[in-house]
Amino acid sequence: MGASGLINAYKTAAANAIQEGQIIKIKIRSYHKVKFMYERMNDLMGFIKHDEMEIESQVYGHQCELTFSIPVEYETAILTKLGKLYDIQVERLMTQ
Repeated sequence: MGASGLINAYKTAAANAIQEGQIIKIKIRSYHKVKFMYERMNDLMGFIKHDEMEIESQVYGHQCELTFSIPVEYETAILTKLGKLYDIQVERLMTQ
């Protein structure tokens, strides 16, 4: 195969890959840990029911910890609302 044959083969292969390929959308998520007293559980759990929030881990006791993730596009709005709940400490862990 000559140079023109290679060019046509690569062009055809690239066109087929683009036509047959799938677009995969991945949301970048921000991870946070919340520390709170058990008495604040109902307030926090009602808040966590937001459609885009996912609970990653939970530890319950007198002092509770909950790790959750949210898409970065909702981060500011959700953390602002969460900050209005008193006696709750929020720690940002990572973005992934």
